[in-house]
Amino acid sequence: MATTKNYALIKPAVGGSENEWGGNLNDDLDRIDGLLGGDESIDGIKIDSGEINGGTIIGEIGNGDPDNPTTINPETVISGKVKRLDGLDDPDGVITNCDVTTRELTVTESITEQVKLHSPTDDITFKAQDGTMHYLSALNDQQEITLTIASGQAMTLMLEWSNPNSPPTSIVWNNPIKWVGGGSPDIVEGTNVIQIWAVGTGMGLQIFGAGAGAAS
Repeated sequence: MATTKNYALIKPAVGGSENEWGGNLNDDLDRIDGLLGGDESIDGIKIDSGEINGGTIIGEIGNGDPDNPTTINPETVISGKVKRLDGLDDPDGVITNCDVTTRELTVTESITEQVKLHSPTDDITFKAQDGTMHYLSALNDQQEITLTIASGQAMTLMLEWSNPNSPPTSIVWNNPIKWVGGGSPDIVEGTNVIQIWAVGTGMGLQIFGAGAGAAS
């Protein structure tokens, strides 16, 4: 008796199976109905196109092949609840460009902030998108500094000045900044640490700054 490869459905013999093919066909149809209706699991199915609307997906999604991983189209919207997300070991376990809304965030180890190192030039632009910490190895005698920052973002600036006898002649901040205590911080010998943060208000974006002093 011949059967199909995957689900052992009975294949009546062509020109034979007298008085048997009807029962075999009915059994096969019941089996197919059970597979499509969820009474039995469908194993090893491959879907090249189509739509899954509703229902529950149980088990692992993906093929487990690191050289040919399963991907999700960037335009796909997944709406619902995720009970648990397990990241991969660095550097593969990376999630970028995501807004995460949470009631409570628990960090079991540490958060590593991105650091941007700057080479000395006449004009420096510190961009919040490049990192939350910025290090400038040497200020110019006359320096112009521009901040690129959006509401809710903050940066820590570390600016090196090595002349113990004279501060930089002029530092121009090319943004309207509200300095805590009034006036931009004095630059002295050592690593000058300055905190910058931005807040969107009804009057537009406001940038605040505070000098934390120098680590010499």
